[in-house]
Amino acid sequence: MTDTEVRRPGLLTCCRAVAGLPLGVIQPRRPDKRFLASLSDRGIPDSDTTVEVIALPQRERLVPTPGIAEGVWRPGRTPNLINAFVVCHPEATFLVDPGVCVDVVDRAVAELPWTLRIAVTPRRDVTDIRQALTLAGIDAAGIDFALPTHLHWDHVAGLLDLPGLPV
Repeated sequence: MTDTEVRRPGLLTCCRAVAGLPLGVIQPRRPDKRFLASLSDRGIPDSDTTVEVIALPQRERLVPTPGIAEGVWRPGRTPNLINAFVVCHPEATFLVDPGVCVDVVDRAVAELPWTLRIAVTPRRDVTDIRQALTLAGIDAAGIDFALPTHLHWDHVAGLLDLPGLPV
């Protein structure tokens, strides 16, 4: 496999994920008491720097509640916002979770296994990352880098419209 190829999950992986979903919904994982006890609150750090955080809403969508709140059944679907954030720091301006690209359904969601596409496909009128930046009055050329919090499609697909942006 080359660096540019993406390995797609096989049928067995998808079947295992689908088969395990009902058990996770019915009987969610128990909290890890040892891990929780090991955490300590360090408080809010002192700072002499001010940053600005700008939310770039791209689209609200309804998702199955058990998919985002393990063990919770009601309501059946929960509003969930696809969005990105611009952080303006004195040393850099960066994009957190670049959100979605133009034609995200065809360019990114279509790459997901069909079981996930059914649950997560947004409406086609989603605001792409370049449009969201423009609406906020932010020049994409002024963004220094992107910082995805994780690699779900709705957090990184916007990178397709920002070629060359360091991640």
